[in-house]
Amino acid sequence: GTIVGRRAAPFDYTGKKVVGAASFNALVKREMADAKKRTGGKWRSANGGGYEALYGQTALAEATSAINRGGTISVTDLMDHAITESQILFEGTAHQNNWFLYHDALSAWWEKEAQA
Repeated sequence: GTIVGRRAAPFDYTGKKVVGAASFNALVKREMADAKKRTGGKWRSANGGGYEALYGQTALAEATSAINRGGTISVTDLMDHAITESQILFEGTAHQNNWFLYHDALSAWWEKEAQA
């Protein structure tokens, strides 16, 4: 057969800190709690209710985005990207349904909380 080279879209985490899932989840939890103490700007209308009062069902996503904008991302974002891009790369090939992904000793990748 013909060999066809393919490239995955890059995952750009330039200038960002990649942390394990447990550490990232703790940051989000702290952000959610800290927001309840904020009183200025947009937080005035929250009346101490934090993200939940401002955003309702999307509160967790908004707090997560705030942590991301601050320069920290979860290793699970990197993992999800690698899986999605691998699915795209193998789509329509003989290995569409039996490919696997390997990653070396990035400790955050292998922590219990990062495993689905």
